[in-house]
Amino acid sequence: MKARILAGICAGVVLATSPARAGLKFIASLDGTQSGTGSSATGSAALELSDDKTALSISVTVEGLDFDGSATFGTEDNVTAFHIHRAKAGVVGPVVFGFISPNSDTNGQFNMDVNGLTTTITSVWDGVEGNGTTLSDEISNLLSEGLYFNVHTNSNPGGEIRGQVTPEPASLTLLGIGGLVVMCRRRV
Repeated sequence: MKARILAGICAGVVLATSPARAGLKFIASLDGTQSGTGSSATGSAALELSDDKTALSISVTVEGLDFDGSATFGTEDNVTAFHIHRAKAGVVGPVVFGFISPNSDTNGQFNMDVNGLTTTITSVWDGVEGNGTTLSDEISNLLSEGLYFNVHTNSNPGGEIRGQVTPEPASLTLLGIGGLVVMCRRRV
C-alpha cells in the first residue's frame, strides 16, 4: 500500500516538473544596506534559468544612480562598473559576469535603457560568457544564493548598492520537488 501511495506521489511530482514548466526564477533587491554605504539608490532584478541550465536571462532596474553621466551635475553618483559577483551575503567575492567594465555579454544580448536616474539592463548569460568562468561553472552558486549584483560608482568604488540573488518563492518549491523526484526515482 505504501509503495502505491509513494508511486502516486512520484507520478504527480514528475508531471509537475515536466519540460513544459518554466525555468527556475530568481530575484534580487539591491540597496545600500547590503553594501554598507547607506545609499538611497535601489534596484530590483529578475532572473530566469533555462530548463537545460545553459542560459540565464537577466533584467535589472536601478533607480537613483547615473549610468550615462548626464542625469546629474556631479560625478559621485556616476556608475563606473556593474557586475554579478560570487559570494554569500555579507562577503566580497570575484566578478563572474559583467554588464559594465567589463561587459561579459559577448554575443550582443546586452541592452541598457537609460531614462534619467532610472536604468534597466537586460542580458543573457550563456555559452562561454563570463569573467574567467562560465554559467555552467556557477550554477551551484546560483542555486545556493552564492551570487550577488554590485553597482560601483565614483563615490563608492567597492560598490554603492548590492543585492543577493535568491530563488523566487515558487522556484524554491520546484527546487524542493527536484529533491523529491530524486528520492522517488530511488524508491520506485
